Amino acid sequence: MRSSEAGRAAVVRVPVTFAVDRLRADSYSEGMLDLPLLSATMRDCGRKLPRTQSVGGAEDWSDLYYLIDYLAFAMDRAYESQPCRDGCSLCCRDYSIFRVTAAEWATISVFLDEQDEAETAALLERNRATYGAYREQLELVARSWQGEPSLSAINPHLGGLPPVCPALVDDRCTIYGVRPLICRAYGYFAVKVRDQDTLMICKDLGRAFLDSLKDQGLEHAPLPNFEPFDRQVRRLNGAGAIQPLPLWLLERADGHLA
Repeated sequence: MRSSEAGRAAVVRVPVTFAVDRLRADSYSEGMLDLPLLSATMRDCGRKLPRTQSVGGAEDWSDLYYLIDYLAFAMDRAYESQPCRDGCSLCCRDYSIFRVTAAEWATISVFLDEQDEAETAALLERNRATYGAYREQLELVARSWQGEPSLSAINPHLGGLPPVCPALVDDRCTIYGVRPLICRAYGYFAVKVRDQDTLMICKDLGRAFLDSLKDQGLEHAPLPNFEPFDRQVRRLNGAGAIQPLPLWLLERADGHLA
């Protein structure tokens, strides 16, 4: 995302109050919008969120990724017109400079250690070819994020950076299972930008989604707020760095060359 990190996303009025305990996946019938059930799921996740203790380190409710993936699943099942589908990579081509905490990077780094060495080397080379010349700018972006954690803060150093995520190959994410928090939320969550409630979705598909909600009389349909998830990942991150993914990858490549 650029500028305010959500500046080009479509805008929708949503409840600012966010609110997730146990709701089974089979409670949702695909394409059937059950607003009470969806609202209950959001509240349930909201109660569980402060109790999460890991970022990609467990496959239960104690893990932040597990929780946000469940909520995104519920949103996907509830809103039949939600446009994000397997194989779509529009957001990966337009919003490559996003925040990745050290806690999230640790999960990615373990994956890179464990996968085929040639695949990791190919990712590092793609990243170097695309972002190597922008390292100083990426470092300025990271320092700005470290000093101003708010999602709505304007980052003056984002202009001119390449838009495509280095993990994208043939419209597929090569680190999908360990992708960062914001990637998991994109297309399903809202965030406040300059006092405007904004849907985190690409401009190409977002307007059609909002129009479909309006046609169904759902202009005020419940959408989860990403900001509490962002605060929680930063809490779990502690004093760890917050950097763009390309900078993390450049630093990893430095380690391999040392």
